[in-house]
Amino acid sequence: MQRTLECIPQLVDYIMIATSEAATHGDELEVLVAWRGDAGGAQEAIREALRGHLKVCPNVRIASLEEIQALGHSAEFRKQRVFLDRRRRDATAMSAEHSGGGL
Repeated sequence: MQRTLECIPQLVDYIMIATSEAATHGDELEVLVAWRGDAGGAQEAIREALRGHLKVCPNVRIASLEEIQALGHSAEFRKQRVFLDRRRRDATAMSAEHSGGGL
């Protein structure tokens, strides 16, 4: 998936965010992309490029380069992250809700 994204010339930067969907108990993937130029057809172009490599196409959202860099920055790592796994935190929150520990 990263290779596909990196081959799109207008794509400046991206970050993939995995979350858990409480209603379906499944995982979801969102791809935030910084786009160079007119972003009119960008989401569909990216979805089409990814659809050729994936069975299920992730949600694609155009975002600013600053937002992507802020999400990908970590004091723990030298390199900018391109994948955030938020499933554990979501699963913990869901577990607390189901056990009566929610608000």
